[in-house]
Amino acid sequence: MACFRALLSLAVASVVVAACVAPAACAGVAAPDFYTGAVLEMVPARANTVNVTVTQATAIMLANVKTIASNAVAAKAQGADILVTPEMSLTGFPYTNHASVRPYLLSLPATAQSQSPQLCGVSSNLVLSALGCAAKTSGITLVAGLAEHVPCSAHANYTCPRASGWQFNTQIVVSSSGVLLSVYHKSHLFEGEKQYFDTPPWAPEIRFFDTDFGVRFGQFICFDVRGCKLAAVVVLPVPHCECAPHAYLFSSFSEHRKSTRPGN
Repeated sequence: MACFRALLSLAVASVVVAACVAPAACAGVAAPDFYTGAVLEMVPARANTVNVTVTQATAIMLANVKTIASNAVAAKAQGADILVTPEMSLTGFPYTNHASVRPYLLSLPATAQSQSPQLCGVSSNLVLSALGCAAKTSGITLVAGLAEHVPCSAHANYTCPRASGWQFNTQIVVSSSGVLLSVYHKSHLFEGEKQYFDTPPWAPEIRFFDTDFGVRFGQFICFDVRGCKLAAVVVLPVPHCECAPHAYLFSSFSEHRKSTRPGN
């Protein structure tokens, strides 16, 4: 397993956490036996109102992709192999109910180990295409958060919450060649999130992705760490690191730590 060499912090705004479970320190470890990870601390651009059109929502998401793209280039220039952006980095949290999420919903192409879809210049969705090109142009693996629409027909064995389908808090991984590597759905929604996102009925998901720099990562999002998901992933007999973006809706990290302390 490759050693986690460094954590680069780019931009300054909100708090993002990326964790790696490594078997040994990096002292004396030479390439390609280590990798460098970067996290992007950003406050996503968002609308001033919950009543937006699809066109307006798309413009907001493209603005956030532009921020991610410029920082991806900077991260790569500093030697990073992977850039992790915050939970819901493409939209932030401008939602109040299920209806307010709809203009931002993206439909993702299916992923499979044998045939992962190219996003850059190929995806019919402007946002996904731009994100794919950001990864491909910078030559870095990108982890991003978005609101995803999944039709009822995609999982016919489960009861759909509404005729229009599921709405998930989703984490996607795009390879350095612009390919969609992995899709993960948040299993443990935090407080108000349940008003606008759905919990996957097949939760908890166990999701891994393999990178072109030889490291396997397990995925989860923010409040998933408070459930059994974290333990389930860590104890699995598969050497890997953890990718866990957060979006702290607090004035400071210490305030968040206090609010989540056992007994509070």
